[in-house]
Amino acid sequence: MSTLADLGAFLDATNERKIAVALLLRERQEQIVKHGFDDAHDDKTRGDGELAHAAATYAVADMGPGAAWHFWPFPIVAGDDPVPRLARKPRLEQLAIAGALIVAEMERLLRHDPDVLRASFLARGGRRAARRRGDR
Repeated sequence: MSTLADLGAFLDATNERKIAVALLLRERQEQIVKHGFDDAHDDKTRGDGELAHAAATYAVADMGPGAAWHFWPFPIVAGDDPVPRLARKPRLEQLAIAGALIVAEMERLLRHDPDVLRASFLARGGRRAARRRGDR
């Protein structure tokens, strides 16, 4: 998948894929609009994978509180333990939140590391496609 057209065709492939991507994007929008977790907020994270660790917490929430606690990167305010609260969310919502947190971390990396895209799978995919075409 080396072009935006290829990506568009991939997204159009199944209704389930469209719904899954829409749920993820809706959750990311909610994080920004409803909760204020915008670029400025995300840029204040330590940059050591906090957003990715939070995503992992939601991704493994159905495995029980022990698994979820293992990844939670933020301090817990007394009386406000987020793990039981997130464990009660429907599974699809847990995964949408996890995906949106991954998107937030990707956005943060793209803003702060201009070389990250060059080293990404997107760039490698483009090089592979060029080799297949003989562009070298």
